[in-house]
Amino acid sequence: MLEGLGSFLESEGFHSRMTLNRNDGVYHLHVHGADQAARVIKNIEPFIRTVRKKEEIANFKESIARPRRTLWPTVRIARKILGLTEN
Repeated sequence: MLEGLGSFLESEGFHSRMTLNRNDGVYHLHVHGADQAARVIKNIEPFIRTVRKKEEIANFKESIARPRRTLWPTVRIARKILGLTEN
C-alpha cells in the first residue's frame, strides 16, 4: 500500500522515500522538505481521525511557526501553504 502511495505522490510532484524500521518491522514513507510536507498535510488533515496523528500535525505546525534566525525558503513556503504567515 505504501509503495502505491509513494508512486502516487511521485506522480503529483512530491519526492518521497520508503524506509524499514528494523527494530519493529514497520515501513515508513517520508516526504522531503517542509514545503512538500505542508502540501501533504493541507490535503490530508481533514481526514485525520487519530489523536496521535493530529498531535504530529500540530507539532509540525509549531515547528515551522517557531521564530528562527535564518528562514529557509522551504519553511517560508510551508508557512504560507498552512496559513501560518503574518500578513
